[in-house]
Amino acid sequence: MHSNKLNQNLTNHFSLRKLSIGVVSILIGVSFAVFDSNHVMADTTSDYHESEEQTESTINDSQKSQNTSEQNEILTTEKTTDLAANVSSNKNQLTSDNTFKTNIPVNKNKDTKQEDSISKNNSLTNNSTTSKQVKILQNIKKTSNNKTVQVKQPERVSVHDPSIFQEPKTGKYYVFGSHQAEAESDDLYNWKPLFKKEYEQPSFIFANYDQDLSKIFKWAGSHDGDAKNGYAIWAPDEIYNPDYVWKDGSKGAYMYYFATSSSWIHSAIGFAASKTVHGPYQFQDTLIYSGFTKNKEHNGDSSSKNDIYTNTNIKDLIDKKIINGFSNKWVRADGTYNNDYAPNAIDVNIVTDKNNNLWMSYGSWSGGIYLLPLDKKTGKVIYPGKDSTNEYGQEVDRYFGTHLIGGFHESGEAPYIKYDKNTGYYYLFVTYGGLTREGGYNMRLFRSKEINGKYVDAMGQHPVYTQWKTNDVTKQENQKYGIKLEGNYDFSCLPYAYMSPGHNSAFIDKNGTWFLINHTRFNHGTEYHELRVKEMIMTQNGWPIPLPFEYTGHEDKISSQNINDVLKQIPGQYEFVNNGNKTSGIPIARAQVKLTTDHQVSGGITGTWESTQKNNRIILTITDKDGTKYIGEFKLQQDESEKHIPVLVFAALGDNNNVIWGEKEYKVIPSNNTEPSTSINNPNPEPVKEVQNSDSSVNSVKLMHNSFIYDQNGFILSLPELKSFNSLSVITPSILIKNRRFYQLSNNSKQYIPAENINGKTRKLTHNAFIYNNKGKRIKRNIILKRGTNIKTYGSPVKISKKLYYCVGVNEFIKVNNFKTK
Repeated sequence: MHSNKLNQNLTNHFSLRKLSIGVVSILIGVSFAVFDSNHVMADTTSDYHESEEQTESTINDSQKSQNTSEQNEILTTEKTTDLAANVSSNKNQLTSDNTFKTNIPVNKNKDTKQEDSISKNNSLTNNSTTSKQVKILQNIKKTSNNKTVQVKQPERVSVHDPSIFQEPKTGKYYVFGSHQAEAESDDLYNWKPLFKKEYEQPSFIFANYDQDLSKIFKWAGSHDGDAKNGYAIWAPDEIYNPDYVWKDGSKGAYMYYFATSSSWIHSAIGFAASKTVHGPYQFQDTLIYSGFTKNKEHNGDSSSKNDIYTNTNIKDLIDKKIINGFSNKWVRADGTYNNDYAPNAIDVNIVTDKNNNLWMSYGSWSGGIYLLPLDKKTGKVIYPGKDSTNEYGQEVDRYFGTHLIGGFHESGEAPYIKYDKNTGYYYLFVTYGGLTREGGYNMRLFRSKEINGKYVDAMGQHPVYTQWKTNDVTKQENQKYGIKLEGNYDFSCLPYAYMSPGHNSAFIDKNGTWFLINHTRFNHGTEYHELRVKEMIMTQNGWPIPLPFEYTGHEDKISSQNINDVLKQIPGQYEFVNNGNKTSGIPIARAQVKLTTDHQVSGGITGTWESTQKNNRIILTITDKDGTKYIGEFKLQQDESEKHIPVLVFAALGDNNNVIWGEKEYKVIPSNNTEPSTSINNPNPEPVKEVQNSDSSVNSVKLMHNSFIYDQNGFILSLPELKSFNSLSVITPSILIKNRRFYQLSNNSKQYIPAENINGKTRKLTHNAFIYNNKGKRIKRNIILKRGTNIKTYGSPVKISKKLYYCVGVNEFIKVNNFKTK
C-alpha cells in the first residue's frame, strides 16, 4: 500500500482521466443530416465450387450465398459527409439554443489533470452543419505521393465509447454511447443518429434524467464535481435478456447498463430495463459504487458529495450479511478511497458465457478491471461475499468481484469480453492511453479459456499489478502487455491519419465473422470523432485482429473463381503499417514492404514469407530476420479514398504482440461469373449497358431461382426478392450490363433481373444422378440421368438437409456433386 503524499499526487495524475464533461463531452461531432437506409443483400445467382460449401444458406433462407461469385452487388449511392463540427475544444456543451459552448476537460475520467493545449473557444449551431463547415469538411483534400484524394463519407455518426447491439427480433444494429448518444444501422456501414444533441430530454433511453435517475444521482453524475453544469452518464452496454422477470411476472427485457460519475474515482454503475429497444427505460438499481471512504466526508476529489461508504449500498449488504464486512483494502491508511487496489466503477460490459450465464466486467485505470456474475432473473450483481482466490489464481474481492487485469493505475479501461464458440476462448479487449487526439488511445487484446480465468496476450503475459511499477508519469508500464490491435496510423488513401481509436465493442455475426466497433479521432487539429466498424480475421492460432480498412459490405470475397488471380497479385510492393506495442500520441509513420516471387520480404520487415490455402482462405506467414513469426491472412477490401479502390490487404499478428497491415491496389479481372468491383461512393458509375433493340418484345417467363432486382447500372435495389417458380413479364432479348446478362421487367424500365435466373446455365453430369424435391426426397424414381448428359441449372446451389443441390426445374433438384469433375 502506498498512502504517502507522493503516490496520492501520482494517483491524481498518472492514470489518464475520463473526466466528466457536464452536459456534453468531447463528443463534438453530432450528425444532423437526413439519412436513408440502404439494405445490404447478397446475390443468389452464380457458379459454385465445393470449397465454398460452408457459406451456403438453406433453401428456406432465400438461398443467399456469401461467396464472391454470388454476392456483394450492393446498391450504392453517393454519400456526403455529415461531419458536424470543425471544432477543437475542451468541454463542449450543446445548450438549449443549439450552440456549442467549449469548455471540456480533455481526458475522459482517467486520473490525470486537464491539459490546456486543446482548450479553444469555438461555437457551432445546428444550422451551420449544412453551411460552410460541412462544405469544408466535405471537400477535405490531402496530397500524398502526387495524388489528391477527395473525401466523401457515407452516413456518419459521432458516438463515443460505442457498444454494439443487434436487436434479435429485427436484426437491426444499434450503438449506445456516452452522454446518451445512440445510432442505428441496417448494414454496419451507414448509421443514423437517434439523437439531436447529447442529454436531450426526453432521450432515446430516459424521459427525464432528474426523475428517472434520482437514486443513482444521489451518489454521482448530476451537477456535481466535474459535471457541475449538467450530467455525466457514460459508456453503457445494452443486452436483451429473455430470462429477466418483471414485477407482473412477464419475461424478457432490453437492459441498459451504464455508469454515472462526478470525478476520476467517484462513480457508480446502475441499470435500467425496457420492453422495447426504443425505451423508455425504467431505472432498476445501483450495483457498484466507487470513490467511497471509511469515515471521511470527502476524498479530496472534485465531488461535493458525502463520500462515506454508508451512503452507498455497502452498509445494506453488510447488514444483510451478503458481504463479509467492510474491507480495509478499499481505503488507505487515512480512510480515503484506495484506487491503487479498488476500481473506478465505470465502463460496464455485460457478457454471456458458454453456459449462457451473465457476467459484468467493468473498470477504468485505478485498481484495474473487475468481473462479477449477474442474476439473469433480476439483472443484479451476485456479490462474492468474502475475499478469496479462485481456482485460476485470480484474486476475488468480496464486493468488487474477480480482479482480471491491471491495478495501480496501469490497467487501461473500457473492458469488453466476447466469447467465441468456434475457438473456445473468451477475448478481453481494453483500451490504453488517453482519449484525446494526441492522447495515444489504442486497443489491446487478451484471452482466457475461462471467463474468470487468467487473461494472457500472444506472449503469454498476464498483467496484474500489486505495486507501483514507476513514479515516472512519462513511462507507461502497461504498454508491454496486450496485443495492440490498433492505434494511431496512416495510409496514403486516408484524408487524415486516424488518431486515438479506442473504447471498442465487438460483434460476431451468424457466420462467425468478427467485427470491431470503436470511435476514432483524426489528425486534423480537432477533437472531432466518428464511429468506425472493421471486419476482423481469425488467425490460425486463434486471435481476432482487424483488417486495415473499414467494413463497407461491398468487399469482394476470395473464392474458387478468383483465388488464382489473387495469388498472382500477391508479390509486389505494399504500403505497410506496423502497429507496434507503444502507447504514443504520434501517428505511426507509413512504410513499404515488398513481397517477392521468391518469397523474400524487405522494407518495413526483412525476412521471408509463405502462403497456404485453406477453404479459399489465403493464410500468410511472415518470418522476420529476428525470428519473429507473423501469422495472418490476405483479404480483398476497398480502400478509404473517395473512389474506394479495390485493394489486396493482409493483416497478421506477431508472437511479439504486434499487428501488421499491408495494402496494395488489386486489379479486378472481370468474367461472366464475377462482377467487377465498383466504387461505393460513385453516384454516376459508367455502366456497360446495351441499348434495347427495335425487335424487343414482352414475354412471360418463369423465374427459376430467387432473384434480387437490379437497377440500370447493375446495382441491387432495396426491394424484396422475387421468389422462384413464379411467372413474370420481361422484355426480351436480354441486354448486357457490366458483362452480365439481364432482363428488363416490363412494368418498370429501371428494374432488371439476372438472365441466368431464367435461362439457366448448361452443365454436364459427371455421375449418374437422381432428381430430388425441395425436401431432399427422390422423385421420378424410375428416371436416372446418365453421366455425360447436359443439364440446365438455375442460379447458385441451395442447401437441402445439409447437402447442396442445383435447381434444374420447378421443385426439381440434382446434387451438386453429380456435376463435379474428378
